[in-house]
Amino acid sequence: MNVNPSKLTLVKTLLMGIEGKGMLVKGVLDPLVIIRTHLKCSTFRQTLMMIKIDLAYNVILKRPLL
Repeated sequence: MNVNPSKLTLVKTLLMGIEGKGMLVKGVLDPLVIIRTHLKCSTFRQTLMMIKIDLAYNVILKRPLL
């Protein structure tokens, strides 16, 4: 997402993966999300956790930009 680290709120949270290994969260971002159709528009805040990890299944699916 190319987010400036100064925009992140630092947290001390351990995120647990499917295989049971934990990874540290680099920070939390609360962007304003706008979903729009031709008839309606909704706006809300969504909390996103930023982590740094190489995802092996992206290579298997041949979709490196997932």
